[in-house]
Amino acid sequence: MLMNNYLFKIYRMSPELIAAVKERIAIGYSQEQIRGELQAAGYEEQVISDVYAIAQKLEAELPVPASSFAPAGMAGTKYQNQSANSRVLPTISELIQNSWQFLASRMDLAGLLLLTLIAPYIIAFIAMQGGTSSSFSILAGAVSFISTVLYFVTLGAILYIVMQYPQRRASLSEGFSWISQNFFALFWIFLLSFLTIFGGLLLLIIPGIIVSIYIYFAQFVFAAEGTRGLQALLRSRELVRNQGWPLIRKLLGLWAIIFLVYFGIGFVSSFILIASGNEGQMDMAVEVLIQVLGVVVTLMSMSIGAQLYRVLATQLPVTTQQTSSARTKYIVLAVLGLFAPFIFIGLVGLTLVTAGFGFSDFSSGDNREMSRVQSIGESPVLAEWKSGAEVYYVLNEESYLGYCAEVEQTHTEAFSVECNDSVEAYAITVLDATQQWCSDSTGFSKETFADLNDRLTCAMLPTAEELEQKIQTEDEPI
Repeated sequence: MLMNNYLFKIYRMSPELIAAVKERIAIGYSQEQIRGELQAAGYEEQVISDVYAIAQKLEAELPVPASSFAPAGMAGTKYQNQSANSRVLPTISELIQNSWQFLASRMDLAGLLLLTLIAPYIIAFIAMQGGTSSSFSILAGAVSFISTVLYFVTLGAILYIVMQYPQRRASLSEGFSWISQNFFALFWIFLLSFLTIFGGLLLLIIPGIIVSIYIYFAQFVFAAEGTRGLQALLRSRELVRNQGWPLIRKLLGLWAIIFLVYFGIGFVSSFILIASGNEGQMDMAVEVLIQVLGVVVTLMSMSIGAQLYRVLATQLPVTTQQTSSARTKYIVLAVLGLFAPFIFIGLVGLTLVTAGFGFSDFSSGDNREMSRVQSIGESPVLAEWKSGAEVYYVLNEESYLGYCAEVEQTHTEAFSVECNDSVEAYAITVLDATQQWCSDSTGFSKETFADLNDRLTCAMLPTAEELEQKIQTEDEPI
């Protein structure tokens, strides 16, 4: 009781200082960082210890009060001129520094997460070195599936652990105990987030980017407040909207830095792979390097998200009500994201079927045209040479001369061909075992029953109808 009275007196004497320390605890500053700043400001060790103890106790039990002026010794810092309902965000360098300290203090988390990622690559590497059997392939598939599940379970455990930092060092057993009770609830939030973002991306991409920023803190909301499902997404939206563009710019800046660092190292690694003589082993090394980098980025990103969430959550009470219009919009986006793959597959299928019918119609049209051509006595081979003659005429400076030489070089022994050409005209006959056709430059194209000889036109050759009429006339009795 005496200790509590003593701490309360300290609180009454320096409420602004305690509020500032409490806020720094909330955004992820370590005790050493806070102690160093207070020492630089001239505070004694006993006062620093007492103030930190009070701030830490209040952080765990009470919301952070918003101070409107800087505490003694911290003038000129980000706490100065801070309004009662506005809270300055930590800088990008502060976020990265604090997240790096978290990573350095929890290498056990990094190792465990890395193990779930590289296990499938190790199995694949062993398979490439020694060959594979059917039983080994089944084992590799099982390991990959188990590793994927363990990866998401481990991420859930890390989410719980990072939300406890820096107030206390939560153990792995605590993290896994939490995720074992909340796995499906967290998975549902991830699934809703994915569908909502995907649905937004379908609306010309920009809405998807905006939605991804709005619901970025949904997982942290669930871990800290226990808010589930769509309400977690809506709570995240309100946190982001309350801060506005300063937060959005900070998130975009952080993502840009992460993107450049991650893919920059990956780009350099690709050059190392090209320069290596042993592609198999180097490929494995590069894959492991990329996975290590991915683990570093994942843990630091989760720490950064937790730091930002603490600031946003202390600014906006949990009791804030989300609007029904926002809820409806997110439901529509999630439904669109759910059915979009089926809609896409349906459209692709419809396009293929339509194209198939068009091809069928085109083919049928060709067949009908061929039948029509043959019905009036034109050979398919002759039709091809007829069109070829017109092409030759254009390419040969408007002259048919020489076309018959081309025909002689290309026709097969299955046909007997007669062809005459000049600059301005050509005529060609094709004879197979039973029929003879003739075509010329005037457009004449019919079945005939006479030799072409030296003619440049088919007009003087008797057609099948003319020959039949002549035979009938000759057979009539006088």
